[in-house]
This record gives sequence, structure tokens and C-alpha cells, in this order.
Amino acid sequence: MDELIILIFKGIAKLLGAETTGGPAKRTPQPNPLQQLQQQLLQQHQKQQQLKQQLKQQQARRGKGTVRPGRRSVPPAAFVKHQLVTPETVDHIYPNDHLMQVTV
Repeated sequence: MDELIILIFKGIAKLLGAETTGGPAKRTPQPNPLQQLQQQLLQQHQKQQQLKQQLKQQQARRGKGTVRPGRRSVPPAAFVKHQLVTPETVDHIYPNDHLMQVTV
């Protein structure tokens, strides 16, 4: 009778896809999708915190005068004095221009 019960359990275990070498069939627990998502979000948050901490450490090493990320430094204004180039003033602006003229 006991052998019959063991054979029945082995047959059921085969149908369920479990190994028959041990005792009762063991089922592996399926991971909970909500717990997986929470774990992923926690890992992302920890990575972001590490990056922020590394950035603060770099700024502390370099000093407070460094440019913060996302902000661009603005170049100083450049004022230019314009001159109008006419046939009368071209020799004044480019005095050596007549030396480069080619005669044909």
C-alpha cells in the first residue's frame, strides 16, 4: 500500500514538473511584480543619490568658483568701433593694398 502511494505521488510530481528524486515536490515562489518594481525604484534612487554626492564632493574639491552644471558662463560684452569703407577711405584702412595690385 505504501509503495502505491509513493508511485501516485511520483506520478503527480511528474505531471507538475517537479523532480522525483527527493521528498515532496518543491515549488519556487514567483516574485511579486510590485516588490520587483519597488526594488528597481529603490536602486535607481540610490544611484541618483550617489551621483549627487559625488558631484558635491567634486565641487568641494575644486572650490566654490566653479561653474555649476546646467549654468553657462556669459562672456563679457565686446564693443567694436565701426568704420565705413568707401573708395576714398579704403587706402587709409588698408595702406598696403596698392602693393598687392597686379598689372596685366
